[in-house]
Amino acid sequence: MFEALDREFRDMMIDASINPLVVESCTAEKLEILKAQSATIKKCEKSLNEYLEGKKKAFPRFYFLSN
Repeated sequence: MFEALDREFRDMMIDASINPLVVESCTAEKLEILKAQSATIKKCEKSLNEYLEGKKKAFPRFYFLSN
């Protein structure tokens, strides 16, 4: 899920670097895409935190690592 999101974001940034005019680059369509990407990132982050919590319970020495 994250890899697809990353690829899509990188493609958007390549398009933005080709056309650096902000008004032309910031369309309502791209805003909706960014909002959807933000929601997906939050889901990925939540899943990652849950995974890390499970590992921390199994291996207490991991409690010293930050998320």
